[in-house]
Amino acid sequence: MATRIKALLALAALTASTGALAQTAPETGGYKPVAGPHTLNPGDWPAHYPYADETEAAVAAPEVHHVRYVDAHVRLVEVAYFPGVRGNMHGHPYPSVFAVDAVVPHATNTPLDRAHNMVSVLNRPIDGKTWPVCRAAGPQNPHHETNLDSFPHHFYRLEFLRIDGNGLKDNWKDWYRYTVTGPDHTRLLFEDDHIRLVEVLVLPGQTERNLDSRYPSVIAIDAADTPVPKGSIESPPLAGFDTLKCATTDAGTPAVIHNTGSVPIHFYRIEYKRIDGDGIKDHWREWYPWMATLKDAYDRSPNTPNF
Repeated sequence: MATRIKALLALAALTASTGALAQTAPETGGYKPVAGPHTLNPGDWPAHYPYADETEAAVAAPEVHHVRYVDAHVRLVEVAYFPGVRGNMHGHPYPSVFAVDAVVPHATNTPLDRAHNMVSVLNRPIDGKTWPVCRAAGPQNPHHETNLDSFPHHFYRLEFLRIDGNGLKDNWKDWYRYTVTGPDHTRLLFEDDHIRLVEVLVLPGQTERNLDSRYPSVIAIDAADTPVPKGSIESPPLAGFDTLKCATTDAGTPAVIHNTGSVPIHFYRIEYKRIDGDGIKDHWREWYPWMATLKDAYDRSPNTPNF
């Protein structure tokens, strides 16, 4: 029962940190909207991003958004609000899946426009576990966060620069040409001492038996009719983004997938080699020395926020 309560508290913390926040900073005023082209997922809210390109997180707030991998389909961003940082105003143009494995610090977060914050759906961890948890989300309008605690706010966003949806059926040979020329349908895209980002594509009529199930994982899905490994906990699709959803799996979850359909099965796994959990409070400098370097430099010469 205690473990279950911890899991529910973790979901509440994720809600408070990535969407409609439990507490928000006072309106600061003085933010100067950035002028310039609107080419990153242009169009109307909530499916699109009606703000200038220069407000994009890795451009406007690089002190807390670190791109670890990018291709024509996805971008993996490591989000790291180190203690004391007052992040610059920034937004997220693309729908994404959040992957979280650590307790959330005391922080404030203020959106530029409270009436048009992102739409999202949370997904719980595997029964009996606290981590990882995940969230499927649409674009997020400009906002700024201040970490008021003694440890980082740390998680990952797998952003979808393109939603495959039902288009996978007709376009997969163009989108995933590498699958036509080789037998390996699992690709390791990124790895460090904390996570692995793995791309999975199982062609029609084939069985994938080599999916790594040593690690608890978050599965990110953006294609129609995509099954997840047996034993996973799957979210409903995000409203307005019919095929965007996420799932959580535990270490040892059976990972064999047989594709009996006529369209490839395609998804991504963020695999946790280490679960940070509450340990991030005491070990973040050891686990993330680059973040400690940023924090120390920021303390010596604080950045000037753009608001």
